Amino acid sequence: MTRRKFETCSGAPCLDLVDTVANRSGCAIELLEGPADLDRWFGVVFGDLGLDVLSSSADLQAATELREAIYRGASARLKGEVPAADDTAIINRYARLPQPVPQLVEGKVVYTAISAVQSFFSSLAADAIRCLSQSNMARLRSCPECRMIFFDNSHPGRRVWCSSAKGCGNRAKVRRHRARKAE
Repeated sequence: MTRRKFETCSGAPCLDLVDTVANRSGCAIELLEGPADLDRWFGVVFGDLGLDVLSSSADLQAATELREAIYRGASARLKGEVPAADDTAIINRYARLPQPVPQLVEGKVVYTAISAVQSFFSSLAADAIRCLSQSNMARLRSCPECRMIFFDNSHPGRRVWCSSAKGCGNRAKVRRHRARKAE
């Protein structure tokens, strides 16, 4: 099993979850091959909460169910459509789970949860609701190079690529630069 690096450049944790299937437009690569991968992904996205997590195979199946519902919902929104009722029901079901709760302990914020995994699913579903809502639809984009779905958090709202600094945006800038030099 290859330990792959998880990217978090989508602008939204729920879309970072969607991106755990790389190269969806080509030969898709599943990055969450087992519960340990899910734990590593949770650590990358939610590590600052300080919650201990130990995922099971059932948790991995749940993450996949939520991820695919978010993906289908985002794909529908990109086409100007409303997400399917089944996908909306899945997202809403996960959003009803308890979220991490902040507590003040010796002057510091400490997060607690009955189940870290369920609280992470709840946070991801709540984020998906925000991203897929009618009012945020215009900020949902797909990278023209790799087709990764991302949420444009930029102030002007003109983000084009999944990543300008090191990803597709940089490669596009390099191609344009080389074309200008070649002229």
